[in-house]
Amino acid sequence: MVFLIWLIPFVVSVIIFPLKENMRPLFESIMPLVISLITIVLSFNYIKNLRADFVKEGIIIGLAWLIITLVLDIFLFIPESPIPMEFFE
Repeated sequence: MVFLIWLIPFVVSVIIFPLKENMRPLFESIMPLVISLITIVLSFNYIKNLRADFVKEGIIIGLAWLIITLVLDIFLFIPESPIPMEFFE
């Protein structure tokens, strides 16, 4: 299931990639929306199948995804990275 959170936005980004050249703000607006919707749908599907400990499982999932996102962002924005951090310099 976690793999789908990255696979589906990747497939969507490949499909709408022509927008990145012509209408970059639209592309940049669609991608966070896709990621958010996929995360919500997959989270709901996971939690609806639980018999107990809904809050505990929700907190664990949320913290796991937060940690994964922060770790990925840290590696993407390391100063030697090809993605510059303008405000950091």
